[in-house]
Amino acid sequence: MRLFNNVADRRYDLPSSGSMGCIVTGDDTISTTYDIIIHSQSDRPQLIKITRYMDTHMQGDVHSRADIIARVFNIKVHEFVRFLKQDKTFGEVEAYLYTIEFQKRGLPHCHTLLWVNSSDRIKNPIDIDRYITAELSDPINEAELYETITSCMIHGPCGPLNEKAPCMRDGKCTKHFPRHFVDSTFFDREGYVRYKRSAYAHHTTRYGQVVDNGYVVPYNKRLCSRFRAHINVEYCGWNMLIKYLFKYISKGADRIRYTLQKAESTNQSSTALPTTSHNRPENEDICVVNEVQNFLDGRYICPHEAAWRILDFRIHQCHPVVQILTVHEENMQQWMFNEENTIPEVLSNPNSSITTLLAWFESNARDAKGHDLTYLDYPKSYKWEKSSKSWSRRIYESSKTVGRLVFVHPTSDELFYLRMLLCHQKGCTSFQDLRTVRGTIYPNFWATCNALGLIGDDIEWLTCFTEASIWATASQLRSLFCHLLLFCEVSNPRLLWDSACDKMKDDYLHTLKLQIPDKNVASAADIIEQQLLHDLDNILCSAVPSKSMGDFGLPVPSADVIGILRNRLLLEELSYDREGLMKEHNELVPKLNSDQRSVYNTVGSSIENKKQILMFVYGHGGTGKTFLWTTILSYFRSIGKIVLAVAASGIASLLLPSGTTTHSRFKIPIDLTDKKSCDIKKRSFLGELMQRTTLIIWDEAPMSDRRCFEFLDRSLRDVLDCDQQPFGGISMLLGGDFRQTLPVVPKSTRSEIIALTLPSSYLWPYFTVRILHTNMRLQSSDITTQNSMSTSTFARWLLAIGDRIIDFVYGDGILIDPTAADLSVRAIVSPTNEATDEINTQILKIVRTSVRTYNSTDIMEPNGKHTSDMEGLYPIEYLNQLNFPGIPPHELTAKTHCPIMLIRNINQREGLCNGTRLIVSQLLPNVIEATIITGTCIGKRTYIPRIKFIHKSSDFPFTFSRKQFPVKVCYAMTINKSQGQSLRRIGIYLSQPVFAHGQLYVALS
Repeated sequence: MRLFNNVADRRYDLPSSGSMGCIVTGDDTISTTYDIIIHSQSDRPQLIKITRYMDTHMQGDVHSRADIIARVFNIKVHEFVRFLKQDKTFGEVEAYLYTIEFQKRGLPHCHTLLWVNSSDRIKNPIDIDRYITAELSDPINEAELYETITSCMIHGPCGPLNEKAPCMRDGKCTKHFPRHFVDSTFFDREGYVRYKRSAYAHHTTRYGQVVDNGYVVPYNKRLCSRFRAHINVEYCGWNMLIKYLFKYISKGADRIRYTLQKAESTNQSSTALPTTSHNRPENEDICVVNEVQNFLDGRYICPHEAAWRILDFRIHQCHPVVQILTVHEENMQQWMFNEENTIPEVLSNPNSSITTLLAWFESNARDAKGHDLTYLDYPKSYKWEKSSKSWSRRIYESSKTVGRLVFVHPTSDELFYLRMLLCHQKGCTSFQDLRTVRGTIYPNFWATCNALGLIGDDIEWLTCFTEASIWATASQLRSLFCHLLLFCEVSNPRLLWDSACDKMKDDYLHTLKLQIPDKNVASAADIIEQQLLHDLDNILCSAVPSKSMGDFGLPVPSADVIGILRNRLLLEELSYDREGLMKEHNELVPKLNSDQRSVYNTVGSSIENKKQILMFVYGHGGTGKTFLWTTILSYFRSIGKIVLAVAASGIASLLLPSGTTTHSRFKIPIDLTDKKSCDIKKRSFLGELMQRTTLIIWDEAPMSDRRCFEFLDRSLRDVLDCDQQPFGGISMLLGGDFRQTLPVVPKSTRSEIIALTLPSSYLWPYFTVRILHTNMRLQSSDITTQNSMSTSTFARWLLAIGDRIIDFVYGDGILIDPTAADLSVRAIVSPTNEATDEINTQILKIVRTSVRTYNSTDIMEPNGKHTSDMEGLYPIEYLNQLNFPGIPPHELTAKTHCPIMLIRNINQREGLCNGTRLIVSQLLPNVIEATIITGTCIGKRTYIPRIKFIHKSSDFPFTFSRKQFPVKVCYAMTINKSQGQSLRRIGIYLSQPVFAHGQLYVALS
């Protein structure tokens, strides 16, 4: 092979390397079985030293022997993986994957990905520091480690120290070195880890330059001490990394264009392959390369990769073992036969047509023990015998073999839906069994998937409404109709309206019959129609964001009705029963203690004197903050003042009379950035309401991000044309306990969370602080002195419960004969969702009522024009396994009479907000009937449809969409969700320590 000098390199499309791998004639006559000696001292392997014995005609150092390097590196890879599993450097390894990458120059290296047990997974920056460091070690106390780090784990140097380094592009390092100094480890906004790098720490010298922690590649001390090699360790919090590793398996070798020609050499007897000459004689003729006609396309494989493949070493490996499962329609399987077989021989061989799918049917027919397993889960308990082409039950149940269905593209119609069914149907013995759901045989796989709720269309919403109409009142149906429009993305609202309209009018017709003679009822149809449109429009208007019937292409109330009810928000705040509120106020005021009365008098005096007051009422749980808010609200509303009651969470807002969440009331954006504001316009209904508001009571204020207050401040200054006063001159009464949970900020440090709390805002200096000291719970008349002492020593008493937490909370036959009264005051709380899910699953097995499992519809929604290409990378079973905070699981199992919790704000006016607890009455195929057991709407029956959840994250190149019921079983709930709940018997389950500020305090208060 010959290349010409002084010719553009891109003509040859060559890789950036000076060494080439090729096969030399006669090379197969030379033995490649040279001895490799690995020296070790004591019980710890040192640097692997290679000793080789070569024939006299084989000259060169060890770096020229790619075969030896391949053998040694293979040994190190196996030792490395074994060490990770046995030493448990990062915890109990449940699975691993590694791939070997060969660069065009330099040694091969290994990319390894570990999956560890859930109890060992990294959850916060403190866990990161336990495993990974990006700082130089102590040169005195950790001398050997310091030597390894300085020789193997220093990047460059580059940047200002060496602007000609290979990694430099346009004056910047492509690897982003040197890194910035960081006082503590944290997760940035994109989810990447920024490791701790101290500015005032140890230094070292590399190539004559003094380098610091900014050039240290992240590493694990244990691994570097053990192997004394370059081992870059990074936290993998990004799901796309699996694609990064697998691309080395499938992308293939680099391509090269080359030509072959006779060597021009004075020594014609030489058998050596000519090398590229970079010094072409001046009198040598230039050979013109015809790039179109005279080239060959080949693979470029470096010497190390060539040796690795010749020695048959693994390019990649994974654990546990993966069993491939075929997918095909009936009588559409592939037949396997040899080339020399005749057609009669193939047809007479019964094993030629047997596949893993057909064998699964046969195995289920003869072995009922596997009827609780899907086709996808079958390899966990059964082994595929290739010789007999059958499934046999595993002797050892501890096998972790993973089943993987062959990929089927979504455009494959019935085959795609068949594959989807194989992930959900259990114990099937035929294709007909696959198409059977609850005794009904469906004509095709699409219809079967639709019956299981795995796919969806508008027929689901029509069926949902029809099911509910059998049991629900007209008022409940109106709420359900609006919920379908708001949350279910109905593609044809007019069709739903035509089907549901008459069913939502029954109560109107009954009322009119009592007032109008029968002969005139027909003429009242227009009145009924307008009343229905008005009530539906009113429900939609209270949603977030506000909607109307016209937004969905449906009829709207007449102009006369709209004129009468012009500003519903304002009318709601002016339509309270003033006499009833004054009576309530007169009953509450005498019960105020001295601290509460002081706040009450100060606020009342300021409002009466038309003077703005900004006050924060600080009090721990039980000091009567909600009681104080109720007293103040009853007074001002009884005299015609507009006072808005809001809270940071849905549960807390339900405890306030006519309370709403802050985001709902003030249109605060969900995605908080420093430059945004509330969506309040001067001439809008909400803007008019704010202009007439006297006081805002904001409960659980410490839970709110400071930017929520700042957004509202900027908006009110604009709406009220008052730039000089905070919040445009409106009085603000805030309350809460800073010892409870603070704003939830994913992947943030403590300092970042503190920076987003209310005291860190520029508004905090304007507030005066009042403290409530007296615990009103201990002042209750039905608590004896002995019980009061017991309440005060709650923590000690809690420790005596031990492991019988379920019996303690739900004993005395409550699970056998549950009632709303019993379930509403009992709960088990735990810091994490994983722990609560475990408890809920365990308790659900004890309950002996009817059960139903709902499957979600999971899809990818496009982020760009390449989404169709990504469908091949994310099979449906992968989407089903994804779980995100605030989104229900793919499989939702519930039983009648079990408690459930809403995890989505649906309709706060009806008491349906995030955190509301209900008890299940009926589990219908497309709707759940439940009764509210907490909040201000206790006893109200409601119907809950499946709604659509959207999750966007930088971890995925697509938007994840799941359609599922917005509930979860809640015998147990997280501590954060329990804040604001009124519980009389509570169990605290701490399988893991609390991880956030105030969690233990909330659980015990």
